[in-house]
Amino acid sequence: MGIEKFSYDGKRVIVTGAASGIGQATAEVVESLGAEVIAMDIVETSVGKYVHLDLSDRESIESAAATVGGPVHGLFNVAGLGSSSAPDKVILVDFVGTRHLIDCVVPYMPRGSAIANVASWGNNDWRNQLDTVRPLIETDGFEAGAQWIVDNVDAFRGGAHGWQGGNAYRFSKEALTVYTFLKAHQLAPLGIRINTESPNATMSGLYRGFIDQMGGEEQAAAVASGLGGRRGEPEEQAYALAFLNSDAASYITGIDLLVDGGGGIAKKYADAANLPPMAEVSHGLAGA
Repeated sequence: MGIEKFSYDGKRVIVTGAASGIGQATAEVVESLGAEVIAMDIVETSVGKYVHLDLSDRESIESAAATVGGPVHGLFNVAGLGSSSAPDKVILVDFVGTRHLIDCVVPYMPRGSAIANVASWGNNDWRNQLDTVRPLIETDGFEAGAQWIVDNVDAFRGGAHGWQGGNAYRFSKEALTVYTFLKAHQLAPLGIRINTESPNATMSGLYRGFIDQMGGEEQAAAVASGLGGRRGEPEEQAYALAFLNSDAASYITGIDLLVDGGGGIAKKYADAANLPPMAEVSHGLAGA
């Protein structure tokens, strides 16, 4: 027992979206913890061993997984598109491509390995969307998932504030979250854990796009930020992801971890009830 449970010494991990934002921070954090990092993205990365990956292309996904080979002790699925992208591309990358990468990498993962999928606080209504996401989740493989998108994409055009792929982004993250819960039961006999982590208002490429959509930083913070209106930093998400895939989280699987500075449930229900006033605290000699 001890701090070694958080170590990645001797572990080989894949981080997608590692060229910037949360992905880059995650690659840097787990590398500092001792991991051999394979950094995947559509552009070259400044950290880890770079392997090209385009999550919208089945052959690219399969080639990347085969290039890495095994063993893979941790898979961090950080790459994704935001609501400013085309709806069909959002669903293809954020769910279908990510799912296919998991399917391609799992055969290389020994017992004790773990997968962390980055979702979003936008997934917060997943409990009421089970019937909506189920048809896509139940498609068998990349091509079937891609065809489902072709057949259904018109339902996802537009969205809140007129965002091009707003509905598609939310739907993709809901699908990824529910899929992760189901996949946890499938992977359990193999000794492989899988969880989602849901950021909110974190300064990454996607959040910069959100600022533009909302018309400025103040407006974006008012909509998305948590207690005190503070944005998160990529490193704050990275450490949470590193924990989920570490041995310290060995009994955690099939959960969605909100890392949102109070911008999720705390903000959503802030006006639902009034707590009694806090007692005055004398700082410095409390308990003396």
